[in-house]
Amino acid sequence: MLCVIGLNYKNSSIEEREKFAVQKPEIGFTARRFFDTLNLNECVLLSTCNRFELYCALGAKNRAKSVAAGIIDYFKAGFGPDDERFYVLFGEDAARQLFKVASGLDSMIIGEPQILSQVKHAYSSASEVKTTGYLMNKLFHQAIKIGKAARSETAISRSSVSVSGAAVAAVKKERGGLSKLSALLIGSGETAELALECLIKGGVRKSAVISRTLEHAEALALKYGATAYELTSLYERVRDYDIVISSTDSPHYIIGYEKYAAAGSSRSKGSQIIIDLAVPRDVDPRVSEIDGVSLYNIDDLAVITVSAVSERKKEAAKVAKIIDAEASVFLDWYEGRPVKPFIEKFRAGIEKTVEAEIDKFTKKLPAGASVPEKSLNALKQAIINRICDGPISRARNCPDKSRIHDCILNFECFFDPGCGTRCGGRKK
Repeated sequence: MLCVIGLNYKNSSIEEREKFAVQKPEIGFTARRFFDTLNLNECVLLSTCNRFELYCALGAKNRAKSVAAGIIDYFKAGFGPDDERFYVLFGEDAARQLFKVASGLDSMIIGEPQILSQVKHAYSSASEVKTTGYLMNKLFHQAIKIGKAARSETAISRSSVSVSGAAVAAVKKERGGLSKLSALLIGSGETAELALECLIKGGVRKSAVISRTLEHAEALALKYGATAYELTSLYERVRDYDIVISSTDSPHYIIGYEKYAAAGSSRSKGSQIIIDLAVPRDVDPRVSEIDGVSLYNIDDLAVITVSAVSERKKEAAKVAKIIDAEASVFLDWYEGRPVKPFIEKFRAGIEKTVEAEIDKFTKKLPAGASVPEKSLNALKQAIINRICDGPISRARNCPDKSRIHDCILNFECFFDPGCGTRCGGRKK
């Protein structure tokens, strides 16, 4: 049974989501832990700033509640599996959820570009620790295909709107422009780079990058003409910039209240804007209590109006059509899975019967007479296909999915002369 268990920005606050945050290097390890301790058949863990979702294959639908309870207990979230913040979806609904996520339709900012790479990373991490199989492989290949199609066949991602772009838009809204402002980026990952790119394009006066690894900061700074610093110098510099945007994988605050309050500044008087794009948060929320500081977190950006978002909403209908078409393909495959082994058994039984009859036929030929082997093989395949194609096609395309179980029983009984009790037939 395909299932997804999780929570996202629509039904939970950043304070709640950060309890479930799994940093990028730990995603595979955590997926494997859930796989082992929760007795899952397969699983892939997707953890981003805006969501925590565990896609899994369960032996039975009624196991979902205990799996949800196990996840909540692992993170010590402080609420139960029936809490409205937690959602549990099955089958087609679970598949559609992933398809919407991969295409950007379920993002805080519709069509934002980073989510597809995050879905790919979640899947590759699970593959590395061997928690994927038959179902997850098909599901995530389909989702990645949809994500690519959404971006190549529609304009859902063609403007520069992203979480990072929304952060820069928030600065512009508060300060009226960037040309007189300086900016400090904390972090050197994809989100930080997107933010720096938006700042440079917006005309920021000067910029700097600070990172735990100086080489990473230097590489990013060189690319955009910024200055690079090590994280150890953070409090010497953090109050010297008009804008601070932080996006790291740290499990703890990068900017603490006491140290920030005590930090000196070479900047002339004026407000400082700090934007925290991390989950868990990089900035102690008490920093917002300090005079002259405007602090935004990722949830605050949801209310920032960005003109390109309305354009993306127009493209969402096109993406929804792509999802509908691909979901139909996946659903046909998903619902036909139980029939596959019995189709193979049915065909193997027919092949055995036909081969036996052809063998009898050749043995009855007059002495010295023969039929070319190629002709016999062609005849054999034609007979097998003629017998099998109709029943197999009807089983695969049965419009009433609830009758698939009956099809399976009929296949099982076809070569079972003792049948009668399982499918309702009569013993001979």
